[in-house]
Amino acid sequence: MIEHGVRGGRFRRHRFGVGYSVRQVEAFLSDVESGAVTAKDVERVRFRSSMIAGGYDEREVDDALDRIAAELRAAGRAGDPEPPRPWWVRMLHPDQRWP
Repeated sequence: MIEHGVRGGRFRRHRFGVGYSVRQVEAFLSDVESGAVTAKDVERVRFRSSMIAGGYDEREVDDALDRIAAELRAAGRAGDPEPPRPWWVRMLHPDQRWP
């Protein structure tokens, strides 16, 4: 299990202004703790910005994700290289994911 030390409200929360969705960040960190993700997953994750409900400080979350990815790489969990994708998948919008 990766011990990243960021659970339990250790990120600053913005009451007003833009921040990452608390629910999405917490769900992803739960997956990290369960061992269900690789360093590539950490590098690819994107969170919705939340303005109304407030959210986690984006810089703090990004810095923690960088540390987590480094820990996963050091633990040998970098992730498998992606298989070649069909030509039509490369034409998808960058925000769309290949299943």
